[in-house]
Amino acid sequence: MFISRAAGWWVTGCLTLGVGLLLASQMPGSNGDPTVEERIVSIEDVRLGDRVDTDASSVAKQQAISTVDQRPYWDLQPVSADDWKAVKLQVSKDGDVFDVQLLRPNRWFLENEVVEGGQVHLELPEQSIDDPAEVMQIGDCPTLAPGRGRIVTGLISHVRGGILNLHVEELAKPIGVTSNHPFWSEDRQAFVTAGELKPGEHLQSGDKTVTLRRVDAVPGERRVYNLEVHGDHIYRVSCLGILVHNASAKTYPRDYQTKNTRQQSANYNSEGEARALARQKVGKNPVDVGDNKLRSQDGRWQYRAKPVDTNQNHVHLEKLDPVTGEVLENWHLNYPEGS
Repeated sequence: MFISRAAGWWVTGCLTLGVGLLLASQMPGSNGDPTVEERIVSIEDVRLGDRVDTDASSVAKQQAISTVDQRPYWDLQPVSADDWKAVKLQVSKDGDVFDVQLLRPNRWFLENEVVEGGQVHLELPEQSIDDPAEVMQIGDCPTLAPGRGRIVTGLISHVRGGILNLHVEELAKPIGVTSNHPFWSEDRQAFVTAGELKPGEHLQSGDKTVTLRRVDAVPGERRVYNLEVHGDHIYRVSCLGILVHNASAKTYPRDYQTKNTRQQSANYNSEGEARALARQKVGKNPVDVGDNKLRSQDGRWQYRAKPVDTNQNHVHLEKLDPVTGEVLENWHLNYPEGS
């Protein structure tokens, strides 16, 4: 991956130990003016605040990011050491432990009530994480690398199987990767997961393409790594600078009612009709935010997933402020008993 380190240096799967990333460091030149120096580091040595080269075609960049409405506010504002902090999180899921480090603005910590020893809900779709995360440590924002490229705002690591070795022309060693990590396919003009890539497919490498020779399955488990890259959500791996997509950690604030919450109701002919409206509001692939609540991907609507949650004949639907979690409208979608 292309990275810049101060001292010289809304995606998917992970890369294995030792996969190289190409870094671009801003160093003083012979005439005193800063110059960019590129070097390779292993993915496990990347740190929060490092900077990665995200040069790519407009088509690739557009596919890598969500629309502005879908992207969290911190992804649209500059990373600043003055009002951003680092946080270490840990998620335990199905016997697996995910170690997560994030850079987030102070506002995020306040809105999500993030404190050491507490919890915050974390969503990493590519890792199948939609669970509470333990807050292990909160610290100051590290030194941010100068120069071009985008800041690394997230590091994710865990142990898993299902590893593939991608053998690419001009590379002496294969790229170790999980099957669900997306690579940019020049042939399809799309990000394609490693497990779906075909031998002979062309991958984007700097200002040229390289050919995927073969894909081998790797037995056993390995520690794997992924990054969250601010703004562009792409980076480059190996000395060839092969373009890949990154992971993105999304969190949802806790919902809460205030004296300004509007209490609303609407009548329906049946429970099924009321629930159909609630499902329509939360849209496809709703997020389980706990307490039996399903929330829309954009954080604007949520409803109680099970009827046993209420003792009356209504479906509980809430309209939220997606940033703060404040309940703006509390709807009871009423239906006749026994319908």
